[in-house]
Amino acid sequence: MVLNTIALGARTPEEVDAAMAPFVAADGSMVPKVADLRARGWVAATGELTEAGRAAHARGEERVESFRATATEGIDDADYRTTIRTLERCAANLEAA
Repeated sequence: MVLNTIALGARTPEEVDAAMAPFVAADGSMVPKVADLRARGWVAATGELTEAGRAAHARGEERVESFRATATEGIDDADYRTTIRTLERCAANLEAA
């Protein structure tokens, strides 16, 4: 998730924290995870993905797409969209509580 957040434009650890806060509140700051990605050579000092980071991100996207295809096999688009809307509403309800 951190790599994807950076791929989507977050450039500082603070921006990563802000973008991911709704999803990982219990995990605290993502600073150590960003530091790990930098140590792997996947994130440059500018906060952008390096070539190796872009390749790792592409591999991750392929895995997610494969998993999603397996998980949703036999589920039509309308049912899938209904499920996603329902889960989003559940999450919003919990956030508001």
